Amino acid sequence: MVTENIIMAGAVVGAIGIIVTFGFKGYKIIKRIDDALGVDEQGRTVSQRLTAVEGQLTMPDGRSITEKINAIEREQVSLQAQFGTLQRLLGTLLRKNGELDGPIGDQ
Repeated sequence: MVTENIIMAGAVVGAIGIIVTFGFKGYKIIKRIDDALGVDEQGRTVSQRLTAVEGQLTMPDGRSITEKINAIEREQVSLQAQFGTLQRLLGTLLRKNGELDGPIGDQ
């Protein structure tokens, strides 16, 4: 009878320990989710933070970053064409003066 009571007490203590452990682990997970989705140190919610990020992705003139990158790319292509024209003109002038034998840029 005493042995059964000791075994029963051990089982109860073990069960309480397991319940407390799972409860603490669950609390930590819930706290981590709340920290991620809740309010940050400055009192802003996830929605407010995402709105701020969205504001960063839109240029002041209302265009998106993609539109701005495409405009820069078009400008780069135009500048490359202009540079190529200047390079050919310079090569022509240097060849005319006898200062260049081959294509410009090889030296």
